[in-house]
Amino acid sequence: MSEKARLRNEALNIRGSFSTEKINEVSREIMRNFLNLEIVEKSRKFLLYHSFGKEIITHDLINQLQERGKEVYLPYVIKEEKILGIGKYSKDELASGVFGIKEPARKENIPVNLMDIILVPGLLFAKDGYRIGYGGGYYDRLLKNVEERVITIGFCFDEFLRDSLPFEEFDVPVKMIITEKRVLSTGGGKD
Repeated sequence: MSEKARLRNEALNIRGSFSTEKINEVSREIMRNFLNLEIVEKSRKFLLYHSFGKEIITHDLINQLQERGKEVYLPYVIKEEKILGIGKYSKDELASGVFGIKEPARKENIPVNLMDIILVPGLLFAKDGYRIGYGGGYYDRLLKNVEERVITIGFCFDEFLRDSLPFEEFDVPVKMIITEKRVLSTGGGKD
């Protein structure tokens, strides 16, 4: 088993033990930290994800952004190509995707570089922006061609933030990490 796989399994086991109360509380704090950012106020188009299982909850964030007049988009899985497409969010037009995660029922293919902010899921994050996700590489493939102006952000339980993590040449770091305790600019993996 690789070091990344070992760390992924360990994080999944720990996160699996988290209570609903803990997840709700941490999610509220992370959402508050995110919504207080100046870049959020200035941005218009957000690619989020519909949280699943014991992930940091994004449903309230989706609603808050829409109430503020922001455009919200969600990814959808194109399984044959092992990539993500992007569709506009509508709470009345969601479907269960390949992995059981809610995604847009209408499969538009909106270019990723139209986004201002992209929220990237992950289990563990390092202070330099690298992350360990679920192992499919979908987000790394999506992010590899993202323009410099697009802000990529990871939401992370503070206890899952590490000084460093193993990464490979195809891994794409995020530019910012938000936990319930802090907001970190990472440099996006650049020294």
